[in-house]
Amino acid sequence: MVDVDKAVFARLQKKGTQFEILVDPELALKAKEDLKKGKDVELSEILAADGIFFDTKKGTRAGKKDLIIAFDTDDIDVIAKIILREGKIYTTQDQRQKQSSEKWDRIVALISMNAIDVKTKLPIPKKTIEDALHKAVFRIDEHKKVEDQIQDAIKKIKEHIPLSFNQKTIQINNIAPNMVTPCLNLSKNLGSITKENWNHDKSLTLVVAIPAGLKEEFIDKLNAITHGNADIKLID
Repeated sequence: MVDVDKAVFARLQKKGTQFEILVDPELALKAKEDLKKGKDVELSEILAADGIFFDTKKGTRAGKKDLIIAFDTDDIDVIAKIILREGKIYTTQDQRQKQSSEKWDRIVALISMNAIDVKTKLPIPKKTIEDALHKAVFRIDEHKKVEDQIQDAIKKIKEHIPLSFNQKTIQINNIAPNMVTPCLNLSKNLGSITKENWNHDKSLTLVVAIPAGLKEEFIDKLNAITHGNADIKLID
């Protein structure tokens, strides 16, 4: 069980009622991502206190009747996972700064791994990427994932450095209608859509240009969205 003194709360409002759990901040954030991908998590490593609360600071616990009304179950593990996946995790200022720093480093590393200078045709050092982001006053959004901020960072860098990318072209065939929006968002965030074709059954076929270093991450996220049912073809 997590040390209560180091724990933060995760909160979710369900059917007009607020519910909270006490969690380890870093493990809870990782668990949120895993749960969104359909993976299971070990709650004993994440929770700092057993039970579901109305207010963790006051220690007021939610009763079985309240849980059933809101979640259609009183299973604590099931409800805790719902709160982790769908709710907000309230981290401290130090934790938020650490997360922002990690996102900054990840964005710089991803761009540096894939970018080349248009004029010299040479790789661009991380320091040059960082300097360009600082000059362009690029700010990390703590509420957004790294992949949701890559394209904005690239646009900012291009204001100061003429850069291009080693790219891979990927075709995703027959995306089901209920999967179209998240697949489009992912494609726009990590790359650029070069072809879009709507099929007779309302499914979508996309051709996407992705920085070479992001290919595996892109495919992994596609499979997570489609539960492993993505029909993916690597064109080059």
